[in-house]
Formats: sequence, C-alpha cells, structure tokens
Amino acid sequence: MSDISSKNAKTSKELIERLTNTNLLLTSAVVAIAGVGLAIFGGEVLSVISGILIGIGSSLIASVYITHRYSFIMSTHKNTDAYKWGLVKIFGVRAKLLQEVNVYLSETEETLDFLLFASIKMLRDGGNNEIVRNKVRNRLKLRILATNPDSDCLILRHTTKKLVEGSTREDHISLHKWVLELKAEFPRSSIEIKIYDYMMLEWYMKTDKYVFVGPHRYDMPSVNTITIGYEKKDGDNTDTNGYNYYTKYFEKLWEDDNFAKVPTKEQYKAWGLSD
Repeated sequence: MSDISSKNAKTSKELIERLTNTNLLLTSAVVAIAGVGLAIFGGEVLSVISGILIGIGSSLIASVYITHRYSFIMSTHKNTDAYKWGLVKIFGVRAKLLQEVNVYLSETEETLDFLLFASIKMLRDGGNNEIVRNKVRNRLKLRILATNPDSDCLILRHTTKKLVEGSTREDHISLHKWVLELKAEFPRSSIEIKIYDYMMLEWYMKTDKYVFVGPHRYDMPSVNTITIGYEKKDGDNTDTNGYNYYTKYFEKLWEDDNFAKVPTKEQYKAWGLSD
C-alpha cells in the first residue's frame, strides 16, 4: 500500500506541476497580447502601458519556456539507469577516492561499514584516523567484514599482488589491533569486526549518504582499481537501486554466521593480541 501511495503522490505532484506551467504560460500569453493590442489600438496615450505589458508578458513567456525545458531535461534524466541506481561518481583508481575520503567520513554520523579483502590503512593514518575517533566518540556505528589473517585466500591474494612474504597477514593483524585500541579507548562505542575465509573480489564502503564499491584484481594493487559511488537518495528523496542493492548484500553477509564470525580469544592470542 505504501508503494501505491508513493506512486500516486508522485503522479499528483507531476500533474500539478504541468497544470501550473500551462496556466502560467497562458497568463503570460494573454498579458503579452494585451500589450500588443494596446500598442496598436491605444495610440500614444497608452503606449507606455503597452510597452510595460509587452515586457512583462515576454519575460513570463521566457521564464515558462526555461522552466519547461528544465523540467523536460530532468524528467528525461530521471528515466535513466544512472539516476535510478544513484550513480554519482566513477573513480578511475581507488586512490582518487582515498584522497577525498575525509569529506565522506566527516559527513557521516550514524554508520560506517566495510567489506574488505585488504586492510584499511586510510582510516588508521593521519587526519582520517582522528575523524574516525571523533565519530566513534559520538556513537558512530563502525562495522568491518575483513579477511581472516590466517586464511588461505589471503595467502593467495598475497601471491597475486606479488607482495613481500607475510606482509598481508601482518597488515590485517594491525587492523585488528587498531579496532581493539578503539574499543579500549571508547568502551561504550559500537565497533564490531568479523572475519571470513572466502575469496571476496569486491571492496565496499558505506557511509550515511553513499556506497562505494570496486573490484580486486590479479597483479594490481587495490588502490589502482576502479571504484564506483552510489548515493542513497535521488532528487525525489527516494532510495536508489544501487545503494539498496549493495547495503542489503552487506547486511546479508553480516548476519550470516556461516560466512563470518567474531574472532575468538585463541585467534587474538595467535596474532599476538588480547581482546
């Protein structure tokens, strides 16, 4: 019923806009025609008034035309897949996003989610680390799905990226260390991390307003791969297909105990950490 009501409201809104534009166009035409009539039949006495009326009518017609063209362009744009899916950004390399990530972090107040096959050094270094700490202090909900540092899949990824032996595992352990430090510093905060043992080929970050996704590729660092951004709401304040698609998939993985689990005390001990 809510979907039907929403569609009816949207249709009514569009109908009202069309009627308003039509009425304004007709009114403008009448004013302009009246001005022309006065100019022809009114003589010199009414010439000033006719000039004013012609100017007003012409200006209104021009305004209506511009409004009509804008509405036409927007209605055409709204029918595109890019609009419906909320596509707003394409970063040729993920490094470009990382250069702007402080902006997206700064405007996020409620949730920050990650699905990783790599660590997130960008959050643990420099100014971004301070932004995240301030947000967590103010009850930002942080959730991370990360590869198990001891997973065979991580070893395989380590090989395909041609990294120094053991560097990937140590990098992931440092991610867990950072999370534990956040939890210790902000004990009343909502910070969760789960680990999985599967080969995930997509990077995911969700903020309050955007979702960013991109692939992991053979023999290519994560920062060099393309990343695409989808906004949560479109111009009609409706949830976009792209944002919904990826957030629902993340929620499905997060709730699936067969896919990911909270690290055990034994695992933390093996990584040289204490929970």
